[in-house]
Amino acid sequence: MGAKMKQLFAELFGFACFQGFLFALFVMGPNVPLSIGSLEFHRGSLFVVLISAAIMLALLRCLPSAALRDRMKPALTYLYALLLIAASFLLLFLGETYQILGLVAASVQGLALAPLLCCWGRLLGSLNLDDASFIVILGSVVGAVVAALCCLAPEYLGHVLIDLLPLGAASTLQIRLKEPLEYAEAQAPSAKAIDLSGRIMAGALVFGVGCGFAHSYVGVFAGAEVSFMASLLIFIMLGVAALQIFFRPVAIASAPKENQPQFAARQGSLTYVYRLAVLMMVAGFLFAPALQHFTFNGQSIVFAGFLGLLMVLLVVFLINALTTSRDPVLTFSAGFALLLTGQALGLALGGLCNGLMAPGSFETWAFAIAGLFVLIAYLFLFTENDLGELGTVVDAIDSFDEACERLVKECGLSKREAEILPLALKGRTGERIAEQFVISKSTVDTHLRRIYGKCGVHSRQELIDLGERTAEEVARQQRNSQ
Repeated sequence: MGAKMKQLFAELFGFACFQGFLFALFVMGPNVPLSIGSLEFHRGSLFVVLISAAIMLALLRCLPSAALRDRMKPALTYLYALLLIAASFLLLFLGETYQILGLVAASVQGLALAPLLCCWGRLLGSLNLDDASFIVILGSVVGAVVAALCCLAPEYLGHVLIDLLPLGAASTLQIRLKEPLEYAEAQAPSAKAIDLSGRIMAGALVFGVGCGFAHSYVGVFAGAEVSFMASLLIFIMLGVAALQIFFRPVAIASAPKENQPQFAARQGSLTYVYRLAVLMMVAGFLFAPALQHFTFNGQSIVFAGFLGLLMVLLVVFLINALTTSRDPVLTFSAGFALLLTGQALGLALGGLCNGLMAPGSFETWAFAIAGLFVLIAYLFLFTENDLGELGTVVDAIDSFDEACERLVKECGLSKREAEILPLALKGRTGERIAEQFVISKSTVDTHLRRIYGKCGVHSRQELIDLGERTAEEVARQQRNSQ
């Protein structure tokens, strides 16, 4: 238990550092203006970061599995972190004076950020969904607290402290990625899971457009630092409320595992944050002009909602990996590539409006257009009902896993037999099982005969029937417990 708690604290520390840096990068990073024809970017450096990161994520996703793993070796995490820090320092101290140097530094930021995102996808994807969700939610809240404390320091010192946060993230990744990470093998993806995956990705893209449009107006209504601090405070309150809901279903920790609610109960915190984050963003968009003279202005509310949405999407990408039987690194890279591409498109749209319209003529209603993008994604692409259906798919997978665990315990299966049982219940052939475990088919047949004997069955079909009955019983107990 002591070792597990140390591991949990290390993961929380590293992820909090990463989120604190990411939050500041999206909202408070130095603004290097950029003009491309009629496009006028208030945050040209952020546009370059987003495009560079999205391209790198797309390239990483195209690599063979072995080559992708090589890019996530523990020793490389410090290299990515140092590149992020060096580029951030260049942007901070020289970027606004030397525009080209600042934009080159921004591209390095994006290129280094992409593999770090994949590394976190690999680490979080190796955890069970409850643990990963807990780390994402609490780590995001702690990261916001750390970023807020850094903002209280003198201007340059605060920026320097935030820019050093990737070292904390790399220290955790460097330790944890050295250890063998196990990934749960889910059932073959259902048509529903595939459809939900497409809706998730489409929603991430459209949400990104709305958020990017808001980013294009940082500094128009209020100073970025003031807006960022207000956003963090709002987000922290939102995150604390989500944590309370997250812990509510497990009031009786001593209850037997089969009587505890599964992920469908946990997702209440995600649904709560998702709904409130979208409402906050839409409200911030609509009331931005009216609140421009207040510290908690429309931008503050929009960005707080965006941070909440980012937290939800992190968990949703992990769920997507589980329900579609994909490598978590691939779902992370695909999801973030679309989200960042959407933000870049939103920045480009805002830049086009800045270039074509007279100053002050567009800002009063531009945020309403951005809010419309967010509302469309929420109502028609990835809805609350879709999030609930994801929970149903996850519970079906949990029921299968719990059924396997119950059969292993009740029938006294050995370690190797326990590894083969899930594949046998899914109808894998002896040849495929042998190939996966690098053993001979005759050895697999021997293990299967022993499994049949211990489970009291005489054939593969009888074993599958037993597994289905056990899974149905587990699912019924889960529904009764909720």
